[in-house]
Amino acid sequence: MAGHPVPEHRGGPPNGRLCHRGIACRCEQPHPSTGFRLRTALPPPPRPPLLSLTERRKAETRMEIARAAAGLFVRHGLRATRAEDIAQSAGIAPRTFYRYFATKEEAVAPLYAAGAQRWAEAVRAAPAALSVPEALEHGARHTLTPGWASPSTPGPGCAP
Repeated sequence: MAGHPVPEHRGGPPNGRLCHRGIACRCEQPHPSTGFRLRTALPPPPRPPLLSLTERRKAETRMEIARAAAGLFVRHGLRATRAEDIAQSAGIAPRTFYRYFATKEEAVAPLYAAGAQRWAEAVRAAPAALSVPEALEHGARHTLTPGWASPSTPGPGCAP
């Protein structure tokens, strides 16, 4: 197997996938049984940690504040919106707002994180026949399509 380097893998080959020679390498030649290409595969999604009731409530409060902030930013603009306005709109005290966020600009960060997570899920759900750029485009289109919630529930015009 000269000229066919096998990188060291702790715990076995990545994702348990093999190349055309039946070993874990990065030659990008698909294994005949799977047609898998190592460099184009995404890692499996991380398992969400089990959260306590308190942690779930905190996460929901963060999202409520983020939604309230986004709504006020759209209606009144970033400069005209105060942290106190966001707190009042979210139904919390200003002190509670500052426990969750240092500035009003940070208040929309949970929405960005949720959007990025939905995009990554959509990329993972892309058909295997797509190239990497096509899979990224597929993810962006599905993430930005109204009514499309997750890979398991395709939006309008999407094949199941």
